[in-house]
Amino acid sequence: MNKTFSIALAVAASLAGLAWAADDDAEPVAQVLTLTASNFTERTGATLAGDELQIAPTGTVACALAFATNQTCTFVVVARAESATQCAVRLDSNMVATAQLVSTNLASLSFSAVVGAGTHKLAFTPETATNQVFLSSVTLIGAPLPQLAATNQAPRPSWDQPVGR
Repeated sequence: MNKTFSIALAVAASLAGLAWAADDDAEPVAQVLTLTASNFTERTGATLAGDELQIAPTGTVACALAFATNQTCTFVVVARAESATQCAVRLDSNMVATAQLVSTNLASLSFSAVVGAGTHKLAFTPETATNQVFLSSVTLIGAPLPQLAATNQAPRPSWDQPVGR
């Protein structure tokens, strides 16, 4: 890796609050995974509207994540609401954070949680039963990063299947 690019990466990581290893070829100590609205494939009372999930006041969206190890993970939720609305983030039905969305503009809500190894359901829901919420993304910061569990992956074509005749 050339030195200029390495310095630029180190500055960007520093600005993002990430630690960067001293070795030019090393990976960042903390890694980032951004889940877009389309990654939340479990939806009740929610529809994909452009780059956001429009979630009804009693709706919920979720996705399954596989964590390789026990770890503390930081979650950054980017969302907005029709008007002031309390929202909740849950892991396996356990509430890990609540926050107030107070604007129709996108806002970032950040929190940390200890997550055990294994597959966990990450869910986002409005807690105020009168206002819609619009979820844009959820970014996870940690090491090692979780992976989307197989249930969230779009089906892949099977190339060894014969084509209809």
